[in-house]
Amino acid sequence: FITSFSYSFKPSYKIKSVVKGSPADLAGLEVGDIILKLNNKKAYDYKLTDINYKFQEKDSKKIKMLVSRNGKEMQFEFRLKKRI
Repeated sequence: FITSFSYSFKPSYKIKSVVKGSPADLAGLEVGDIILKLNNKKAYDYKLTDINYKFQEKDSKKIKMLVSRNGKEMQFEFRLKKRI
């Protein structure tokens, strides 16, 4: 009787800060939320630099996020706005 195990570790991304008054803040995202999906793509399919870039894209770009907060999945949607 032979068994074989294979483990694949996938990164998870936790929100470290939310700028007060930003579209993400106004949408309801909070520090500590864990990003599960970003624009309908699983977060672990992104590199951290790719996720950071998503939030620097063009003005009015729509962002859809699925996050986990205290074990509960929550959906958020907002549009990017250039910082002054």
